[in-house]
Amino acid sequence: MFNFHSLSSSSSGNCYLIETNETKILVDVGITVKKINTELEKINLSLNNIDALFITHEHSDHCKSLNNIAKLYNIPIFINKPTFNALKDKNNIEQVNYIKSNEEYIFHDLNIKPFDIPHDAAQPFGYTFKKGSKKISIATDMGTISQEALKALSNNNFALIESNYDINMLNAGKYPYYIKKRIASNYGHLSNNQCSEMIAQLIQKNTTNFMLGHLSVNNNFPELAMETIKSELITNKINLKDIQLSVASNNCLSNNIIIEK
Repeated sequence: MFNFHSLSSSSSGNCYLIETNETKILVDVGITVKKINTELEKINLSLNNIDALFITHEHSDHCKSLNNIAKLYNIPIFINKPTFNALKDKNNIEQVNYIKSNEEYIFHDLNIKPFDIPHDAAQPFGYTFKKGSKKISIATDMGTISQEALKALSNNNFALIESNYDINMLNAGKYPYYIKKRIASNYGHLSNNQCSEMIAQLIQKNTTNFMLGHLSVNNNFPELAMETIKSELITNKINLKDIQLSVASNNCLSNNIIIEK
């Protein structure tokens, strides 16, 4: 078994489950402990079943409940040192496992490789999880399409990619100018159009199963993200029948992605 579940994916909170027969890992814990357990219960799990936490970066929508989980559960935490140092709330975290970019770590039956992504955080990571010849990657919170992320997401069986905002909604929205500028910067977030461009490139690199994630609650919505990306892929002469495309729910468990039964 090798599965991916999105428990929540948005600008308000992110949490993902990588699951095998031997291992259950959460990537980010940007929602409450109660919410994590509520969503895990839908697949007959709880935080008591989680073997490790892997953190992408220190922003609250990715690590909101990390300190509380450390207080309530004895779950190993994997994080890079600059990110740990940047955490605002960590008084209950007594021990962590420091990890480095582009180094491969073996955890039970998984090979896990962090990679750098361009975002305005201390040292933000994406992750690739490999079980045998199968690969799953997670890459959100990217201001631009980096070569490192493209390399990591190539030849994957599944990739979660950020499709954070629609540029017209962002420009017309109520955010102050400095926030709009930050979101659209090279260290902000990927727009629907940028996500489409990245997907088009990855299709040429043998990745064809995608889930759109980290959609902004205020500057995007699932139907718009899907329509924008499908339209641009068709313009690039990509047959939509050759790919799988879905959108992660912003506040509850999304459809299970089964890579290996």
